[in-house]
Amino acid sequence: LQRVTTWLKKVFGNQPIPQYEVNEQTVDILCKLAEYNEARDTDVSLVIEGLKEWSKEYKAEGEFQAPVLSSIKVILSNPEDCLNLASMHIYIYIYTHN
Repeated sequence: LQRVTTWLKKVFGNQPIPQYEVNEQTVDILCKLAEYNEARDTDVSLVIEGLKEWSKEYKAEGEFQAPVLSSIKVILSNPEDCLNLASMHIYIYIYTHN
């Protein structure tokens, strides 16, 4: 009964706990509901932590790729530079594969 009361206080916060018939069946049902609710809270916390970790990884990847993407944007903004870069890559490829 103590566990159910503690859980109900947590759920309802400052609001009054609704009255219920205190018997073995209702206490058992509320105890199972409390266990389910606490397990769900744990699962949700794990999902949130996982999403925060993914967010950090994506941010780090974005910070890593930003200079590369900026360089590509600069190169592509000038067709002549793009053509020179392509020619240089072709030359390097031919030189290194012969």
